[in-house]
Amino acid sequence: MILFAIMANFLITFLNAVAQSKISSSLNGILSALTPLMTLLVGGIFYATRIRRNQVIGLILGLVGTTILVLFSSEGKFGQVNLYASLAVLAAFFTGLTGNMVRYNLEGLKAIQIASIGFLLILPFAAGYTFYSGIIPTGLSSPEGTRGLIYILVLAVFANLVGILIFTKLINLSSPVFASLVTYLVPIIALCWGLWDGETVNYYQLLGMAVVILSVWLVGRVSTKEKSGPK
Repeated sequence: MILFAIMANFLITFLNAVAQSKISSSLNGILSALTPLMTLLVGGIFYATRIRRNQVIGLILGLVGTTILVLFSSEGKFGQVNLYASLAVLAAFFTGLTGNMVRYNLEGLKAIQIASIGFLLILPFAAGYTFYSGIIPTGLSSPEGTRGLIYILVLAVFANLVGILIFTKLINLSSPVFASLVTYLVPIIALCWGLWDGETVNYYQLLGMAVVILSVWLVGRVSTKEKSGPK
């Protein structure tokens, strides 16, 4: 539970926030679609989950697509490694890891118990940092800051609390890989928001996005037919 709390309630949120502040919404959304691949990979390595041929092909394609997205900058220049894109990939890995932990290490707990205990364990560290950083007095000192605190509250409730509750419930009802397929919707929504905000997407990024989506589809095609589980 301590490991789950650190990864699900801190690391994933932190990595996604940093990545989102440095790369486009569309790119971050596409990289989030790697979650099913990461879930499958972690399950195969650490939990002896059965991996089929199409899923292996999907993993390879996902690696190729991610490499394209990481090695090409937003200006389309090759070789400029986008370290912030790597953070989004790392967040997807931790999401896959926590998904398998819920299924195989915390199987006896209900979704509400996992979410509640996880937030309780991380509370002292979060409260200590909040007090030390002085973000609340700073936010309340101006209308813009107050608006920012409201948005943080909305993110905390819906993106963290409600999101973890639904995710863990899906895992309890099905499997980690199946539950992670919710990220199918993330690239589409993120790309639409990015274009709406005036973000530019080059051809190399579109190619990487297409390869990643294809890889996720291949993995999901098998995962929706068969629940994943230890051998």
